[in-house]
Amino acid sequence: MDFLNDVVTGKGEISEVYRMLSDGPDGGKAQFIKARVSEYRELAKKQLLEEYPELAAYIQHPREESGNAWQI
Repeated sequence: MDFLNDVVTGKGEISEVYRMLSDGPDGGKAQFIKARVSEYRELAKKQLLEEYPELAAYIQHPREESGNAWQI
């Protein structure tokens, strides 16, 4: 959250790049934010699995294989 706040308010190291991206719901800025959120989610998932390896037993892809599977 802090990273994205810094970028969009012009305080981040890559704020200038972000500023040049297009606006709108499907614009470059939205895509940039979605990509960063996705990256942070993947990092959080990796960290959770490292800290709690037993969670791996509950994660199955695709979800349809088991009604008890968690989609993380």
